[in-house]
Amino acid sequence: MIKKLESKVFWILMVSISTIVLGVIILFAILNYNNTINAATSMLDRFDNFFRMPNDERTQTNNDDNRMEIDLSETYTYMIENGKIVDSIGNKNEDIEQYVYKAYKQNKEKGIVGNYVYKVRTSKMKDERATIILMEDESVVTRIKFIYIYAISGSIISIIIAYAISKKVSNMIVKPVKETMESQKRFISDASHELKTPLAVIEANADVLESNIGKSKWMEYIQSEIASMDKLINNLLFLAKVENVKEL
Repeated sequence: MIKKLESKVFWILMVSISTIVLGVIILFAILNYNNTINAATSMLDRFDNFFRMPNDERTQTNNDDNRMEIDLSETYTYMIENGKIVDSIGNKNEDIEQYVYKAYKQNKEKGIVGNYVYKVRTSKMKDERATIILMEDESVVTRIKFIYIYAISGSIISIIIAYAISKKVSNMIVKPVKETMESQKRFISDASHELKTPLAVIEANADVLESNIGKSKWMEYIQSEIASMDKLINNLLFLAKVENVKEL
């Protein structure tokens, strides 16, 4: 009984603590993932607009931008219609096209495929046309991997800590109940042993009295009550032994 109660309390605490901590870790990982992806794909909008400019405007933009020169060497734009690539801006590359199809099949507005960050712009027309922009960014991919690693490591560590806390707290909660049960079992056992001695004396005296005065209904009452008390005491002793065996 005590072990079942302790196990029940343990699992309630374990599930509750693990759910809360894992929820916080997962939320933290999702927020970091989204922030990383949003920061990386925000540059893709600028690249996409830059791609659409005529060559002379691209040169003028780079010359006028004193903060950063736009590097298009690892940035690709592909147009997909009905699941097939129909056009691209920049040099065609079969390896990049595989990533384009993967990004398209993920049915997400933004994300990562391989070492590339991508963003998908779907057409509002009914021709199922989409523009996919990819940019190679190993730093973003590495950061995403670290987010996964931290989330998994944090989850494992939190489960171990939750197990230790739940085990200790469940022992603390059940300890008073366990002590009460132990006291109760000791009382039953001690009382049963203590009652056996006076009961044996009463039974012996009753036998002597019966041999002197003979049988009577009063002696039968005494013998009947002695038998009932003896049976009750034996049952109490048996119950105490059974409880001890269950605890083992």
